[in-house]
Amino acid sequence: MQSIVEFCRELRQRETPAEKVLWQHLRNRKFLNQKFLRQYPVSSAFAFGKTLYYIPDFYCHKAKLVIEADGSIPSAKNRIR
Repeated sequence: MQSIVEFCRELRQRETPAEKVLWQHLRNRKFLNQKFLRQYPVSSAFAFGKTLYYIPDFYCHKAKLVIEADGSIPSAKNRIR
């Protein structure tokens, strides 16, 4: 079974064209000097003794902002872990 970190790395390798364009504008604090992370696991809940994660395309902790880019969905996002 793949770890959540490995899964996020795989998602970053399979970015959609929309994610690629948006990342060019968000990376290195280019947008409002805010730090954005790409395909970063956010713990959303606990169920049956397990942590459930949501993996947004882009995440800014300081602004409490999640961004999902439209576009074709890489096959890795369809896997249930």
